[in-house]
Amino acid sequence: MGAAPRSQQGAASGLLATGRVIGQSLSVALAGAVFVGLGGSAAGNILALQQQHQTLSAEQVSSLQSAFVSSLHSALLVCAAFAALGILTSLVRGNESDVSIRKKTI
Repeated sequence: MGAAPRSQQGAASGLLATGRVIGQSLSVALAGAVFVGLGGSAAGNILALQQQHQTLSAEQVSSLQSAFVSSLHSALLVCAAFAALGILTSLVRGNESDVSIRKKTI
């Protein structure tokens, strides 16, 4: 926000907020896609039905629980990788005070 001219700070704030909301929406969609793609949703649905009907063996339940947890773990790892990418991008961008000093000296 400090890099935006005073007359444009409202627009800069809106753009920043929009980017944040889009990023949050995409991360939820990505996590859901990974979770569903690896079978976590199906395993969770079967486990929920199992609690009502008790038709699966202990081995089958254990296998479904493992699939659910591993899908969730993978989805969260993908989100962590994208968060790390964002951190690296922010670090590479540099310090804004350096940019404003360079602009003043030019």
